[in-house]
Amino acid sequence: MKAIEDHNNLCAVVAEVSAEGEEEKARKQQRKEKYVAEKKRRKEAAAAKEAEKKEEVPPLMTSHVLMYTNRVKEEISRATLLINEMKADLKLPYLKDVFVYYYGMKRGEVNGKNKSELIALLADNVASNTAEVTQGEVDM
Repeated sequence: MKAIEDHNNLCAVVAEVSAEGEEEKARKQQRKEKYVAEKKRRKEAAAAKEAEKKEEVPPLMTSHVLMYTNRVKEEISRATLLINEMKADLKLPYLKDVFVYYYGMKRGEVNGKNKSELIALLADNVASNTAEVTQGEVDM
């Protein structure tokens, strides 16, 4: 009788420990699901914010880029001075945004470049746009 009682107590303890293990697994699974859902929500929020920024930023950049384009048209001989001025005026994150939102480059292409490379690329783009406009005016 004593052996049966000990056996029953042992089974109860094993069942209790097993239940605690199952509860811990369930809690871990819930935390993991909550983490994955939160991560997905943050990713979607970041994508929505990027899309919103993509809609509102280009008009502002267009006027800013056109300002420099017009200045280059007027002062082609002073292009070097303008490039140095742009280096002082423009910050690296803004330059990256100009190429992503105005010129349509992919963010990965722009992220690998430093400020000097972006300024040179911007000067090339502005000069080529100026040449295209000048060429178009000549063709008319």
